[in-house]
Amino acid sequence: MEWQLSPSVIAEAATALGFFVVAIFFPWRDLNRRASLTGSILLIVAALWILTHSLEIGTPVASIKAYLMGLQLIWGLFAMTFWLMYIVRYIAPGKWQTGRIYALFGIVPLLAVLAVATNHIHGLMWTAPGLDTYNPYLPLKPAYGPVYWVCLAYTGSLTACGGYLILKKVARQNNFRMWEPWTLILAAVIPLVAAFVEITGFTQPAGLTVGITPFFSGIGVIALVWSLPRFHLQRVIPVARHTVFQHISDGVVVLNMQNRVVDLNPAAEHLAGYTGSEALGLPAEQIWANWPTKSVLSEPASAVYEGLVLACAGEQRTYNLHIYTITDDKNRPLNKVVLLIDTTERKRAEEESRRLREKAEMSSRLAATGEMAAGIAHEINNPLTGVLGFAQLLAKRQDVPADIKKELKIIADGSNRVKDIVKRMLTFSRQTEPMRTGISMNELIGATLDLRRYVLSTANIEVIRHLDPDLPRQFVDPGEMQQVFLNLIVNAEYAMKKAHGRGTLTITTEKKDDHIRISFKDDGTGMNEEVLAKLFHPFFTTKAVGEGTGLGLGLSRSIVLEHGGTIEAESQLGQGATFTITLPITQPAEKAVTGSEAVTPAPAEKIKSARILIVDDEEAIRLLVSTILSQSECSVDATGDAGEALAKLESTSYDIVLMDIRMPGMSGMELYARVIDKHPKLTGKVIFMTGDSSDLTTRAFLEQNKLTFLTKPFDIETLLKKVNGLL
Repeated sequence: MEWQLSPSVIAEAATALGFFVVAIFFPWRDLNRRASLTGSILLIVAALWILTHSLEIGTPVASIKAYLMGLQLIWGLFAMTFWLMYIVRYIAPGKWQTGRIYALFGIVPLLAVLAVATNHIHGLMWTAPGLDTYNPYLPLKPAYGPVYWVCLAYTGSLTACGGYLILKKVARQNNFRMWEPWTLILAAVIPLVAAFVEITGFTQPAGLTVGITPFFSGIGVIALVWSLPRFHLQRVIPVARHTVFQHISDGVVVLNMQNRVVDLNPAAEHLAGYTGSEALGLPAEQIWANWPTKSVLSEPASAVYEGLVLACAGEQRTYNLHIYTITDDKNRPLNKVVLLIDTTERKRAEEESRRLREKAEMSSRLAATGEMAAGIAHEINNPLTGVLGFAQLLAKRQDVPADIKKELKIIADGSNRVKDIVKRMLTFSRQTEPMRTGISMNELIGATLDLRRYVLSTANIEVIRHLDPDLPRQFVDPGEMQQVFLNLIVNAEYAMKKAHGRGTLTITTEKKDDHIRISFKDDGTGMNEEVLAKLFHPFFTTKAVGEGTGLGLGLSRSIVLEHGGTIEAESQLGQGATFTITLPITQPAEKAVTGSEAVTPAPAEKIKSARILIVDDEEAIRLLVSTILSQSECSVDATGDAGEALAKLESTSYDIVLMDIRMPGMSGMELYARVIDKHPKLTGKVIFMTGDSSDLTTRAFLEQNKLTFLTKPFDIETLLKKVNGLL
C-alpha cells in the first residue's frame, strides 16, 4: 500500500507516540489511582484519535480513508466520554461517582460503533463519500448523515458539561488560577470546533500543508496532556490535609455544636487516653476534666485559651486551646475544631530555666557577697590590728594596774571575736580555705552557746544539754562548724519566740558506730511539708523582710557536706523542729591540736637587733609594729608612702622590710619588684602584711615568690616569731 507521507502525517504520528508514553507514566503521578486510570485511558484514546487521523490523511485509498474516518469518530466519542468521567471523578458531587452513571456515559459511543459498522447498509453516518484532489494529500469529502450530527452534538454536550463542572467547582469555589481550568476546557473544545468548521464547508487556503482539523487536534491534545496533571492538586489538597491531621504532633478534636466528639486525630487520642471509636460521641468534658465547654461553644469565629489545666487519665496537664469554627454557606456554625497544644513539658522546661536563672543569680549574688566580704575584711582588719596589738602591749606593761589589765583583756577578747566574725564572712563567701583541726564538739557547742547567752536568757529560752562525755574529738574547721551551730540555735530562738515567747532548746550529742550525731530540738512553730522541701534552698526564708536572708541553712548544709556529713530536718506544724547533723569520725592519727593551742602561738625568742623598715599606709599599724620591734632593741623606720620607702632604701641598709600589700599609689607587689630589682640582698627578707590574704591575685603572688606574710589582725608573739624567723 502506497502512503502519502507529509509533515502533518509525521507530526501527528509522533505526537500520538508521545501520548502513549505519557499515558503509561501518568498513573504514578497521582494519589488518586482510580482517577489516574481514567486519565491514562483518556490519553490513550486521544492518541488513537490522532494516530487514526494521521493514517487517514496518509493513505490514498478511499475505502480505507472511510474506515479510518469512522474510527476517528468513535475515538472522539470515547475521548470526550473519558474526559467527562475524569472531571466527574475529581470535582463532581458524590452522587455522580457511581458505576451506573459511568456506564450511561458509554451508551452513545457503543451505539456509534454499531452505526459506523453498518453504515454501508443504512447510510445514516455518511453518504456518497469521495476524494477531493488537494495537495499534498487527497482528503475525503463525505456527505454527513443525521446520526453523525447526533454524535457530534453528544460530544459537544459532554464538553459543555465538563467545562461547567470545572468552572463551578474549581475556578469559583476553590479559587484556582483561572488559566488552569480554562486550558483544560479549551483542550476539549478546540478540536471539536475545528472539525465542525471543516465539515461545514471551510475551504482551506492553497499551499497549507496541514489541515485545520489535525492542526487544532494536536494543539488540543497537547493542552490536555499539560492540563490533566494540574488537576492532581484537587486530590493532593485533601490528601495533604488528611496527612497533616493524622501526623501532626498536636491534638486535633472536631466537636459538634453540642460539644460531642465528632473526630479526633491520633495525637488527641493519646492525650485523651481514648481510641477514636471510644471517644466518638462523648462530651468533651467527660474526656478532659475542666474542659471549658461554654467558652469553646460560645466563640463565633476563633479564639485561643492559654495555660488551661485539663485532667485526663488521672494526670494534670497544661494545654493551649486554639478554637476554630466551621460554618456552612449561610455562615451558620456546623462544627468546632479545637487544636490541643500540650505545653506541659514546655512549662516544665521554662520552670527549669527559671530555676537555673535563679541559681545563676544566686551565684552572682554570692560572688558579689564574697567580693564585698573581702573588701570589708580588709577595711576591718587594718584598724582591728591596732586595737588588738595595743591592747596586748598595754596588758604587758608592768605599770598598768590589774583592773585596767582586765579591761584590756576584754578589749582583746572582743577584738578576737571580731576577727572570728570576719573569718566567718570570708568562709561564707568561700574566700578562705578551711582550717581544720582536732576539737571537741561538746566544747564547740558550749562556746557557741556562750556567744548567745544573753539572747537566750532575755528570751526565756531554757537550754538542756545531753552531751556524750566520751564523744571523740573531730577533725573539722572550728569556725565553719561553729557557724552551723550558731545558725541552728538562732533559728530555734526565732521559732520559739514566735510560737510562745519562750521555749526549750535540747541539744544532744552521741556516738553511733563510726559516726557522731548532734541534734538541736526546739518546741517552736514547726514547719509544714512545703517549707521542709525548700528549707535548705539558698535565699529561702520564712522570716519577714529584714529578719533573715535565707542563706543560713543553705550555708550550713554546704559546710556539713564538705565535712562528709549530712544534715536533716524533722518537723510538723505546731510541734517544733529537730535538726540532726551526722558526721563521720575523722580524728587524725597524730595528736589533735586543740583550738586554744591552734590560736595561741608559743612565745617567741627575743629577736636580735636589726634595722627594719615598715611600709604601711595605716598609721596605727606603723605605730604598733614600730613600738613592738623597738622594744626588742631593733632600729625601726616607718613610712606610709612607697616612694619614700624607695628613697630610704637608697640611703640606708635594712635587714628586713615589712610592707602592706594594698597601698594607694603603688601596691606592695609593685614596690616589692622594684626593691628586689635594686636591692637583691633583700630577697627573702620581706614580710608582707595583708588584711585579705584570700584574694586570688594576692595568694598567687605570695605562693609564687614563696614570701612570708602576716594576716591582719596579728598579735605580738606572731609578729616577733615571723621577724625572728627571717633573722
